Order: sequence, then C-alpha cells, then structure tokens
Amino acid sequence: MKKLTAILLAIVLCLSLAACKSDKQDDTAAPAGDAQSKIRVGLIAGLTGFGDLSMNDQALLGCQMAEKDFGIEYKAVEPKDTTQVLDMIQGFVDDGYNIIIAAVPDYDDIIAEVAPTYPDVHFITVDSTLSMDNVMCVEYLTHQGSYLAGAAAAMNSKTGIIGAVGGMDLTVISRFIDAYIQGAQSINPDIQCIVKYVGTDYNAWADTTTAKSITLDMIDNGADVIFQIAGGAGLGTIEACKQEGVWAIGVNVDQEEIAPDNVLTSMLTVGEAAIYSAIKGYVENGTPISGTFQASLENGGVGIVYSKNLTDDQKTQLKAIEADIIAGKIDVVDAVNP
Repeated sequence: MKKLTAILLAIVLCLSLAACKSDKQDDTAAPAGDAQSKIRVGLIAGLTGFGDLSMNDQALLGCQMAEKDFGIEYKAVEPKDTTQVLDMIQGFVDDGYNIIIAAVPDYDDIIAEVAPTYPDVHFITVDSTLSMDNVMCVEYLTHQGSYLAGAAAAMNSKTGIIGAVGGMDLTVISRFIDAYIQGAQSINPDIQCIVKYVGTDYNAWADTTTAKSITLDMIDNGADVIFQIAGGAGLGTIEACKQEGVWAIGVNVDQEEIAPDNVLTSMLTVGEAAIYSAIKGYVENGTPISGTFQASLENGGVGIVYSKNLTDDQKTQLKAIEADIIAGKIDVVDAVNP
C-alpha cells in the first residue's frame, strides 16, 4: 500500500510540474519517462507565451490531455522572437520528436519551408490554412462564432457604436472582424464599428500597453462593446473596458474570469480538442497527421459563451441565430474564402 501511495503521489507531482510555467524561460517539459517507447510531441508557443489565457494555453492543455490519456511525452518551448523558431524545430527533429505543434499560425512560412525536408515528422499548425502531406492545419471557422459575438454586441450597445481590436491587419483577423460587423448589423443596421490594430509585426500579440491605449481611445469615441482579437495583447483591451465600465468580448477561451462584470461573452476556439484528437488518432491508429481539421459551430469547435451577462431573452435569440447559421439559413461573410 505504501508503494502504491508513493507511485500515485509521484504521478500527481509530475502532472503538476508539467502544468506549471516559469516566467519566460526557454522551455517547460513533461516527465521524459522511457523515450524509446513514447510518442514525442514538441509544442512551440506564440510569442506571448504560456499563461496567455488563449491559444498557447489551449495547445498546452491539448498536450497535457494527451499525456494523461495516451502516455505521450511532450516538451513545450517559448521563443522570445521568431528567429528562434527554426532552431527549435530543428532541435525537436534532432531529438526524434514525432509531432511538432505550432500553437499559432505565425510560423507557417517556416513550417512550409522545413516540413518537406522531414517527411516522417508530423506538424500541426493552429488557426491556419497551411496543409501539406505531413502538415495538418486546425482551421477555425471563426467567422461563424464572430457573427454571434457581433449580434451580442449590438444587443448590448447603448451608444450604437462598437469596437474591434485586432492584433495585426491580417486576413485571418479580418475573418473575425467582418463577420462581427455583419452580426451586429443584423441586429442594428445603423450600428457603427471602430476597428484598430495593435501593431504591424508579431510582437503586437504581446503588447498589452498599446492594446489598452487604443481601446481607451475607442471608448472615448463612444464604443461601449469591444471585441478583442489580439491574443495576449487583448488582456489590455479587457483591462481598459473594466477600467471604463464598458463591455469587452473575449476570444479563444472564456475570459469572463478576468473581469466578471465587464466581459459580456467570449468567442471560443476549442484548440485543445483538435490537438488531442490528432494525437489520439496517431497514437491509437497510426492515422497520418495531414490535411485540414475544420472547427465549426456544428462540431463545437467554435462558439460563444452564453454567460451570466447575457439576458435570457438574448440567449434565446442568439441560440436561434446559431441554429440558423448551422442550418445554412444565414450566409456569414468569410474573409478567408470570399
């Protein structure tokens, strides 16, 4: 019994250590175990790092779930800038990792260049449209969930002015914003939307100071519901909304806990489920990691939080809109596939 207790305590300790994140250290790793017998998964975070309450944390959770259920070994690394990413990929390849995951689409150009050189290594890139023989992209149909977020924004705006803060002016971000505006206009055709971007390079996704500043400017110009699509930088948007007593809309994960009285809802992307499913198929069936996994409203890969800050009538109306999108009765604008 003592031996069993010791083993259980050791397992709990290892899982706890794997879940912890040191402040911007080079890497975090799960217990290595017997590397000869385990599938090895390398995870490369976006520049905001783990603890972003967004895409990086979702990817990490997917690896932790796979470790628990399938006994894989994973190692998670945090580049300080994009120049480190190629070396990190090469390091994983040299160490015999089977799967390499990019938690964000920022490294797609690098993956597209190196993936053909290593056909036996499987790559996953999240919130992306990059698909190759040994690369699987997780494509979120974010326009579907963003339409609902826009409808919710219009239902709760008193000024008739809403806002959207993007990390960068990219097509994948336009996919959120265009549908957000369309959804808002379905409720109030005269609504106005102020759109601003945090920056022009990938450091923007970590720039909470600029995100807060441009959000405060939006509020000064009448916006009273603001959708953040800015990764870790978006925490600055939520902080500004909390400070000024207006609504924020979170992204990727349920961000209500950051400001319970000011986060109206969040547009969800369920990244951990896609990563877990890909690893599961590879471990259990040898399923190649390739092609596109489309996360939609229909399969639960995207959606919104029906939070306490939405009224019962609003929830009923939004669920009806969601059903119409799934049924194809609403044609949601898609900047990626216009």
